[in-house]
Amino acid sequence: MPTPHPEIDFAQEEDAPKLRQVQVSGRRHGISIEPIYWRILEEASRESDMRLNRLVGCIAAAAEGPHNLAARLRLFCVKFLDRHRQELARFQQNVNIQQIVNAVPAPCFSLSSKIEITSCNRLFGDWANIAPVQLIGFPLDRHFNMKLSRPLAEVWQGFATGAPETESGVLTCFTPGRLLVRAVSVSPIFLPVPKSFSCLVFLK
Repeated sequence: MPTPHPEIDFAQEEDAPKLRQVQVSGRRHGISIEPIYWRILEEASRESDMRLNRLVGCIAAAAEGPHNLAARLRLFCVKFLDRHRQELARFQQNVNIQQIVNAVPAPCFSLSSKIEITSCNRLFGDWANIAPVQLIGFPLDRHFNMKLSRPLAEVWQGFATGAPETESGVLTCFTPGRLLVRAVSVSPIFLPVPKSFSCLVFLK
């Protein structure tokens, strides 16, 4: 018997279909679909700048699709998510982190999820007085100590689960003969690979 993939989120009791009353073309319809589909429909209605009832009415009036309205709504939700996935993949595939870092008008570098420096701009190299060849590909703690408003492990866990928050903190650079300290902001950039991300660190 095949072993379930550990990342598969199987349906729970609270995921059972929920009945909601929706008015379509002047008539009230009782529609029973799973809560996740209602949430996607609500998101789609906000994105389309229309009320949920109107969106459901448009889906119901479409010339093509299943005759059953609940099935038609589920199919719409799947296509809505797939379109967003494709748009995100196209955007992220075109993201060149090094170009972004170079365009930042302040000292800046990027970190991988392994806390390794993956790129930096000239301003950051000048500030740290360290050549990029000695930074890129090496762990952050080889030359720096970064303290954020929350423990680093907790911040990275939040980024890994899709939290778009920006964190603030302090970066200390240990260079021979001097100690450099600057306030920083850390922001995630999510990559096409599932659960993969990079972070931009900006010096203030």
